[in-house]
Amino acid sequence: MPISPARVAATSLKVLPRKGISRALGRVARVGAPQPMLRAALQIYCRAYGVDLSECVVPPEGFASFDAFFTRTLKPGARPLDLDADALLSPADGLIADLGPVDLGCTLRVKGRTYTAGELLGDDRAGQCLRRR
Repeated sequence: MPISPARVAATSLKVLPRKGISRALGRVARVGAPQPMLRAALQIYCRAYGVDLSECVVPPEGFASFDAFFTRTLKPGARPLDLDADALLSPADGLIADLGPVDLGCTLRVKGRTYTAGELLGDDRAGQCLRRR
């Protein structure tokens, strides 16, 4: 599998103080900015990450902050849920940057915190159904 820019960035971020950076970016995201500057930044972000704004409700005056953009409301029916009982659904936009087998009893690190598979799946029983090596 070729090394992706996202994986290089994620690996590089391991040496930075992630909690401090995350808190600082959270504060910046909640602060409003002049609409022309915010609109330009969001256009760049949408182009870079393939965000489809036609799926969401955009306020007539535009988003008041990055936080308002990241917590935007989807239009009804924009992303119908897969009702298959075995389907995995994500509550947020995302990109799969890594993948591989998950073994029974393993833990996974996400944003500096350790989780069991059951915790991530929201179902301890489903976490116990993983394959054994």
